[in-house]
Amino acid sequence: MRVTALAGGIGAGKFLRGLLRAVRPEDVTVVVNTGDDVEMHGLHVSPDLDSVTYWLGEAMDRERGWGRHDETFRATEELRRFDPEQAWFNLGDLDLATHLYRTNLLRAGATLSEATAHVAGRFGLGSRILPMSDEPVATYVTGWSVLIASFAVGLTFAWKKIPVDTMVQEAIPDGYRGRVFAVYDVAYNLSRVAAAFLAIPLLNAFGEAWAVAIIGVVFILWSPVLPRWIGRIPELSIRFYEGGRAEENPRAVVWGGVEETVEVERRSLEEADGVRKTRFRLRMLDGTTIEVSKVEPDGAWTLERELE
Repeated sequence: MRVTALAGGIGAGKFLRGLLRAVRPEDVTVVVNTGDDVEMHGLHVSPDLDSVTYWLGEAMDRERGWGRHDETFRATEELRRFDPEQAWFNLGDLDLATHLYRTNLLRAGATLSEATAHVAGRFGLGSRILPMSDEPVATYVTGWSVLIASFAVGLTFAWKKIPVDTMVQEAIPDGYRGRVFAVYDVAYNLSRVAAAFLAIPLLNAFGEAWAVAIIGVVFILWSPVLPRWIGRIPELSIRFYEGGRAEENPRAVVWGGVEETVEVERRSLEEADGVRKTRFRLRMLDGTTIEVSKVEPDGAWTLERELE
C-alpha cells in the first residue's frame, strides 16, 4: 500500500511518525506546505519542511516542540547584541546549517524538491519528502481575505454570544434581567477591548501566525462546551409553606439567587417509564408563568419552561 500525506509542520511530523509505524517508510510520500517559507538573512527558510524532516529524522526537540534537539542559539544571541530587531526570528545554530545548505543548492540551480531530497537524505529518511510547489507561494493578506476572515469571526462571535445570552436569561428572574443584561453587555464588550490589548504582546512575542493560531485554538476548545451549556437544565429552589407537608403547594421560588412569591395555577403527578415526576405551573407577582418539575423522591427542582 502506498500513501501520500499532505502535511503542515509540527503536528504533521507527529502524525507521520505514527503513520510510519503502520506503513513502510519507502511507501510514504509526504507533500509539505511551503506557504510559510520566508527569506531570512538572505537564506531560504522552509519551516514546515524542516519540522517534518526533523521529526522523521529523530532530530526534533520534543520538549520545546520545535527546532533541533541539542540546539544552541549563539549566532542569534550575537546578532541580538548587534541589532535586536534583526534577531526576532529565533534561528538555532544547527537549524542555520540546514538553511545555508538549502540556499546554496537553490543558488546553484537546484529546485526546491531537489534541495529537499538532499536534506532528507542527510537525515536518513526512507520516505519521499516533497514541497507542495517548487515555485514561491507566499501568503498575502488582501482586502477579500480580510473580508472573509471578518465574516468568519462574526459567525464565531454569534456562536459564543447567543448561547451565553440564553444562559443568562434562564438564570435571572424577569424583573432583574434588564439590570443584569446592562452590566453583562458592558462587561462582554469591554472584554473585546481587553482582548485587543492582550493581542499586542501576543503579536510581539509569537508573531502574527502563532498569535492567530493560539486564538483559533481557544475558539476550537470553546466549541464543545457550548452544546453542554445549551442543553443544560436550569435549577432552582422551591420554598413550601412552613410546617407544610411535601404534597402541599409552594409559596416561593428562589431563582438566580432571588426569592419570589408565587401562586400555584396547576399541580400534577406524572409517571412514565417508571419515573415519577411532580410538576407545578406557578405564576409570579409580575405575571410571568413558569413550569417546574422534579423527579420523585429526591430529584432537584428544574425549570422546564417560562411562559409569558
